[in-house]
Amino acid sequence: MINKNSSIPLYYQIKESIKQRIELKEWVVGSTIPSEKKLCELFSVSRLTVRQSIQELVDEGYLSKQRGRGTFILEKKIEQKLLTTTSFTSLMEEQGKVPRNETLSIEKISPPKTVQRILYLSEHSEVLCIKRIRFADDTPLAVETIFLPTEYKGHIIDENINCSLHQFIEENFNVQIGHGKQSIEASIASKKDAECLQLKKNAPLLVIKDVLYLTNKRPFVYVTLAYAGDRFKLSSELENPKINGMLSIY
Repeated sequence: MINKNSSIPLYYQIKESIKQRIELKEWVVGSTIPSEKKLCELFSVSRLTVRQSIQELVDEGYLSKQRGRGTFILEKKIEQKLLTTTSFTSLMEEQGKVPRNETLSIEKISPPKTVQRILYLSEHSEVLCIKRIRFADDTPLAVETIFLPTEYKGHIIDENINCSLHQFIEENFNVQIGHGKQSIEASIASKKDAECLQLKKNAPLLVIKDVLYLTNKRPFVYVTLAYAGDRFKLSSELENPKINGMLSIY
């Protein structure tokens, strides 16, 4: 079940428990999960904690809330995984471009609920939010938003953050990155992003979201990179000899 003495938040433990029941087909696709009241009794937690767990599973595509009917289990989406990830700085250098950054802001904020869930933060936690424009030569390519725990505020100064984020972490913090997770989605440019990237409002963006974890599996930093859709693409070479072609996302 769940361990209330663990450093892992209760909502996350409940989320993983529900996910496991779905993946083991104890709760089947198309059916409803137990009501919030029954889940509170099952896990001996508050309704607020249960709601946070359910909302994260909705965000991940496992569940769907339907007003007046309940919360339904969805068919899992097909996922195409890209094989490697590369830092922005390394990617630009590989392309023969000169990477450059322009810091827009560095501030302490109350993070959005999504960031709280991703970084395992409590409801009243604060984070450092760093926004900067990433350039290829003199062309603005992406707007980057970095969320870091506030204990690292003493290290954040403009000249420090004007390098690769990976380099910045390695040179300033006594931590060891274990692994990362990445997701990719299409979006449209807000007025502010459009101004930063010299685009029209609602122009297409390709948004890459990265979560870096420490070796103890604790999430350390959350980063979003919103790329101008007409200046960036992703591709993955397929090694299976029976498959010819290249996956490209524009």
